[in-house]
Amino acid sequence: MPVRRPPKAVPNAKRERKAIPLDIKLEVLRRFEVGEKLSQIAKALDLAVSTVATIRDNKEKITVPK
Repeated sequence: MPVRRPPKAVPNAKRERKAIPLDIKLEVLRRFEVGEKLSQIAKALDLAVSTVATIRDNKEKITVPK
């Protein structure tokens, strides 16, 4: 018989959004430029792969303050 997961404590609770600091975004872009895979970057920086992919896709919008 399959094991059932216990129900969530709060079924309708949404995750709180977490702002990623600019230095982390720049680190993601730097690692991607040298050929590191998205999954490796995500694991090393404790981010979701989709977050790393979004940072990569928004590369033009991410600029260094002058």
